[in-house]
Amino acid sequence: MALYRTLTPLLLAASAALAGISAASASGAKLKLTCGLPDHGVVSCRLIGTGFQAHEHLRLTYRVELTALPPVHGKHPTNVYHRDAQTNANGIFVRPTLRFVVVKYHESYRLTATAAGARGDRAAITLVAIAQ
Repeated sequence: MALYRTLTPLLLAASAALAGISAASASGAKLKLTCGLPDHGVVSCRLIGTGFQAHEHLRLTYRVELTALPPVHGKHPTNVYHRDAQTNANGIFVRPTLRFVVVKYHESYRLTATAAGARGDRAAITLVAIAQ
């Protein structure tokens, strides 16, 4: 049984290497999304990604759902923004600030950021902000 526990990680690493997957992507790509408070109805958000493959081209999609507005045909009004990013040698990227407008005095929204790499890495994160 001890031999099985020793060989399993080695076999997984070997199969990942044969499939062209780096150790960084095998551990999983992750996103960190931070947004500030609205300033005159404008929200600023910063996206950082780690664990992607080195020098990978990424396609980013930001989906902003304005939850303060009433649903139309069962869905809240939504804005979608597309951006590109490139990871560094360590598989990390930092995007310039994304700015979007929210409804004045009812600044509730749901922001989902998705990163899809050219070599198959994927990660997503959702942030929900509710006005108090």
